[in-house]
Amino acid sequence: MRGAAALALAALLAPLPQAGAAPGPPPGEAASGFPAGALVPEPLAAAVARVRGDLPPDVLALFDEAREGGEGADRATSALRGAGAAALPVLEWGLALGDPRASHLARSLLAGLGPAALDSLRRGLGSPHAEVRDACLRIGASGRLARLAPDARPLLGDASPRVVLSALRFVAAVQDAAAEGDVTALLASPDPRIRAVAARSLAALGARRRIGKVLPLERDPSAAVRQAAAESLRALGVKGQRLAWPPAAAPSPPGRSRAAIAPQGLALDRTDLRLLRAALQASNADPSDLAEPRDLVEVPGRSGPADRALADPLTLPETGDRLLAAAASPPADAVIALHREGFGGTLALPGDAAPGPGPAASLAAVVAAFDRLHEASRSAYSSLDPAALARVVHAFTAGPLPAAARPGLVADLYGDASALDPLSEARRLADREWAEATLPAALATDPGPVVAAAAAFVAACDRLAEEVAAAAPEALAALAAAPPPRSRAGAVAVGGPGDDAWDGAAPLIVDLGGNDTWARRSGGARAGERPAAAVVDLGRGRDSYGSDDAAALGGALFAAAVLYDDGGHDSYRGGTLGLGAALGGVGLLVDRGGDDRYDGGPFALGAGAFGLGALLDGGGDDLYRIPGLGQGMGWVGGTGALVDAGGGDDVWLAGAAAEDGGFAQGAGLGMRPFAAGGVGIAVDAGGGDTLAAGAFSQGSGYWYGLGLAVDGGGDDLRSATDRSQGSGSMLGVGALLDAGGDDRAVARTSSQGHGDDLAVGLWLDAEGDDVLVAGDASQGVALGNALGLLLDRGGDDAYALPGGNGHGAVADGEADRGWGARGLLVDEGGRDRYGRAARDGSTSFSGRFGTLLDAADPTGDVP
Repeated sequence: MRGAAALALAALLAPLPQAGAAPGPPPGEAASGFPAGALVPEPLAAAVARVRGDLPPDVLALFDEAREGGEGADRATSALRGAGAAALPVLEWGLALGDPRASHLARSLLAGLGPAALDSLRRGLGSPHAEVRDACLRIGASGRLARLAPDARPLLGDASPRVVLSALRFVAAVQDAAAEGDVTALLASPDPRIRAVAARSLAALGARRRIGKVLPLERDPSAAVRQAAAESLRALGVKGQRLAWPPAAAPSPPGRSRAAIAPQGLALDRTDLRLLRAALQASNADPSDLAEPRDLVEVPGRSGPADRALADPLTLPETGDRLLAAAASPPADAVIALHREGFGGTLALPGDAAPGPGPAASLAAVVAAFDRLHEASRSAYSSLDPAALARVVHAFTAGPLPAAARPGLVADLYGDASALDPLSEARRLADREWAEATLPAALATDPGPVVAAAAAFVAACDRLAEEVAAAAPEALAALAAAPPPRSRAGAVAVGGPGDDAWDGAAPLIVDLGGNDTWARRSGGARAGERPAAAVVDLGRGRDSYGSDDAAALGGALFAAAVLYDDGGHDSYRGGTLGLGAALGGVGLLVDRGGDDRYDGGPFALGAGAFGLGALLDGGGDDLYRIPGLGQGMGWVGGTGALVDAGGGDDVWLAGAAAEDGGFAQGAGLGMRPFAAGGVGIAVDAGGGDTLAAGAFSQGSGYWYGLGLAVDGGGDDLRSATDRSQGSGSMLGVGALLDAGGDDRAVARTSSQGHGDDLAVGLWLDAEGDDVLVAGDASQGVALGNALGLLLDRGGDDAYALPGGNGHGAVADGEADRGWGARGLLVDEGGRDRYGRAARDGSTSFSGRFGTLLDAADPTGDVP
């Protein structure tokens, strides 16, 4: 990109200050990152047009085609890869544009160019735009581009913590011994994230002479730093060190009691409760008011977790701590934890004896575990009436799915449904007797035994993956050539370590390695055809999964389906009810790591109804894209979860239905008035992520649904439209819980701690300098006897409401139904901006029950 044009574009990408607000961040921290149209100042369009005029038009057209998606996207992407140097200026421009689709595409293509992109990456490392510097460091780290080290090393002192973290990971990835001194200096950083990553980077560099500098971190106030120090010391050869996780008694930072806080730091402590009490008492209320019984409606499918959250919303942060712990657990344990949080009660993995040594014994254990999964699913669902199931599927298509996804879907999912008149959907949904007669057939079956069997199967896959990784090539070849084992469902297909192509004909397929291709019915199960199906891909190759079939690739229809991939940089493309989704039963996709791409249809990537649908990713810089209804979405009687163990991820909705279709990224959706909603869970353990969604997303609950979006840290960019980012509507509960990072979020309306009509909406941020922008009825707002709460523990934050009502407000319904709504914004410290009159360090009121309390010093007197 030409230098002057690039600088002009980078300057215009900086967010504009709101009227009356303090100036924005310094030029080195200029950032955007939201999709076009979300929060784009008017001058940006002119800047983009001017810069586009400097770019090669043929390559630019290819880039636009690839970015838009559709049938020609793959062809255009391939052409861009072959364009060589001609594509570099366009890719530089795409990296700086601020559109997550453009950024991810440009980053992927630059990474694929390897050394040919060195000059572009060097220019990017000197960009005034923090996101560009960060992206170039990530590309250099993933490609092990050691020649970038002289240019990357100075960024260890960058003004942006996000860039410093990426620089630490880069020097570790390329083994830059010259950076050892700078990395050691960062052990004293005030930012606990930097201290933790610096300790791990020294271990990756093999810096044994720095052991004495790492040892004091075992007593660090941050549990995450203590854990990193213990792991690093062990990697450096210091024996006898114990992991300090979780701490028996974590030291309390000065002025705050953290006695109630779990290692992730979300659960409320005494300071939080003291300031919440003060905010409520300022408007003549009390914390007990937050647990007032709502005007409850008896509907089928009521969830214990959602009811508990309605009754005691201040326990939601503890749930967030448990979910972050689950994200760091082995996948089998995470599946058990998701069942607990989604359905209540506890499950236990069966205490099977460990298999004998060698991959053959572990393969036999996988087959035995699959037999148990097959039997559990058959016992649970084989007795269900096919006609009743067909009606449930019919309700499913008329309920959450967009109209464009419905034609032919009922017949595809459940055989011939000609008896169900598609023109009568509206009449059927309006007929309470029909709904009450149809839903119990699906709600009556307990998915717990099937979930436990699926978790045990995943644990057996983990053991087999370890054996395969340690086995000699000739042993794997012999295992593949041996007579195939048999399960109760039939013969087991076993592939060797080469590159194989599979169509999913066998119910259980185990592939021992290679870059494999999976299509059609692979890893998909439907009642009436096969009660269980599984794909187990090992060897950490670059695998390609692609199917347009419904209920495939970890998709289940009143059955059990598991897709297990041991790792590698994989590509997933699925249709409706795929990639970790279940409409009755259990659908799991487990990927143990790598930079992966997940493209799904509606109701995919962690979507559940009448069962558990979950996608568990072990980390890496991933892309997740669907048109709506997924990425951690629970519908009636179900739990849907997307759990990512970390990395810089892009998570967004795409297509015509994306903006308003939504219901994604931690959304619990009910079928009003017939059935209560499910539990939607989206967990990201850390990393700087970009998330774009539509309505009812990013921690949103509707009609007894519970939606949880939990983030373990990192500098994140979020955009959504309505009723999102910690929003509850119509007796629903929605919470966005963020453990830290300098985050930026934008929503169109009714978001960021918003409750409407006997619901609960919560935004909790544990630390970091954040920027929140939203429209009307946002940022601690309640309507119609609800609770809307925004709680920020500190940091220099900016809250903007251009033309809207919020900042601790009650819009209406203060006296309806016997008790008042509560709208609260509580900020516990830092230098904050509110976009209008200065309120830092003061208390203000809106109506009888709306309060904004900003405590300049959380340990001092309440203002």
